[in-house]
Amino acid sequence: MNALLYWTCIDQDVAMGADTESADLANVAVESAVGSATPSGGLPDFDPRQRVALRVLGRGLMTAGQYAQARAVFTALLHLDPTHTGDLAAAAEAFQAEGQPAQAASLLQVCLLLGSAEADVALRLAECHVALGNASAAQVALDVAEECATKVHDAAILARVAIMRNGMAA
Repeated sequence: MNALLYWTCIDQDVAMGADTESADLANVAVESAVGSATPSGGLPDFDPRQRVALRVLGRGLMTAGQYAQARAVFTALLHLDPTHTGDLAAAAEAFQAEGQPAQAASLLQVCLLLGSAEADVALRLAECHVALGNASAAQVALDVAEECATKVHDAAILARVAIMRNGMAA
């Protein structure tokens, strides 16, 4: 099912009063993808617009607090491109929001190993390490976040780094 058809179906469900909050939108998206799988049995190679549509769906599920469903969408995307740091970070964000810092930290570390220069990735890794009680690893992640934020002059991240350092020192 292509993304336009998928969104048309969702729009029709909403117009008809369907309860889309309880509907398993992520599974519909993934099942639709698997239904149009390649003959070899893998997921289809979505075109860039379809991947964007799936990312929008995943972000919408995150906003709605449906973290497990969002992870399903980002996992499907990661099957297509396991090195996409944005999808890795989004899946990590879902784990972190669900109170699973160890899983989130693993994905965030992979993001950094793949060369992500996003200061937010390192900052969220530090938050995970704090939650896990690993202060020394949190300090290293804060150093990386500070370095990345300084390069792009991101005052908001630098402020969050300072607040975390102050909180850890207390």
